[in-house]
Amino acid sequence: MRHGVIAALLLTACGERVDVPAPTDTRPASMLAWLVGDWSDTGEGVRTIERWHALADGNLLGSGYAARDGALVFAESLTIVASDDGVTYVAWPAGQDPVDFRLTATTPTSVVFDNPDHDFPQHIVYTATSPDALDVLATGQGRTGPREERWQLVRVPETGVPPSTPASSPATTTTTAPEAPAAPDDAGD
Repeated sequence: MRHGVIAALLLTACGERVDVPAPTDTRPASMLAWLVGDWSDTGEGVRTIERWHALADGNLLGSGYAARDGALVFAESLTIVASDDGVTYVAWPAGQDPVDFRLTATTPTSVVFDNPDHDFPQHIVYTATSPDALDVLATGQGRTGPREERWQLVRVPETGVPPSTPASSPATTTTTAPEAPAAPDDAGD
């Protein structure tokens, strides 16, 4: 890239007009803007919620929850970060070590992350099937052979802490700003 800019400057100095293509923005918040938001599904008696927020540095911060009968059954912190080595999806399930998955493919409406050394999943695919629908597929080797888990999520209004999730749970921290207190009623009107 540096040589292209230098060549463009030299040609411009010689009176030649040269168009230099703008560098492609590879920050996760730009590449995956369709992922930002609150997503939910209800399947097999389990409510799944996943949230993604764009950070000022261009990375993404997320969280995932699953609840059954009002009880939290799964929680994880998620990030998608860019570095000199590429883009990495980091999943940190509650009570476990974080696991890194490398971005291996992307289109305008999908992204693939892989970690062939992880037990399960080894392959995570997010696909925006519409602006308000998201398909998440996790595949890999389970304890007894090939395993696949799929979530069909829909965009939901931002709500803060997931319903039926105890606010005191350490896995329920949220990056949304608290709502402003309601204004007092003017009884004298």
